[in-house]
Amino acid sequence: MIDRLRFKLSKHFGAKNVLDDFALEVHGGEFVTFLGPSGCGKSTALNLLAGLLQPTAGEIWLDDERLDPLPPERRGFGMVFQHYELFPHLSGSRRATRRSCRGVSSSAWPSRGRW
Repeated sequence: MIDRLRFKLSKHFGAKNVLDDFALEVHGGEFVTFLGPSGCGKSTALNLLAGLLQPTAGEIWLDDERLDPLPPERRGFGMVFQHYELFPHLSGSRRATRRSCRGVSSSAWPSRGRW
């Protein structure tokens, strides 16, 4: 179980300052969302936590382990991208359930109209 995730991060893309000392502390059992207008840094913050981007400055700590030097596969984080056309051939319901239906023949799924 996670006791505490904490970070203070900055990210610049050239001269553009996307995050400036963005700090947060989350304790085990809490649920957090990032809300804000397009371009405010929500996805950048998540990419930094997942290790898909490197911070310009700052650190990420999970309990007593520093995560920012670790590669993404060793961080234990996952990300679900928000773009609705990640699987454009699937309906919204099928996109949401596709992973949980591995090993189930697609012929066993209801037709698209019934999702």
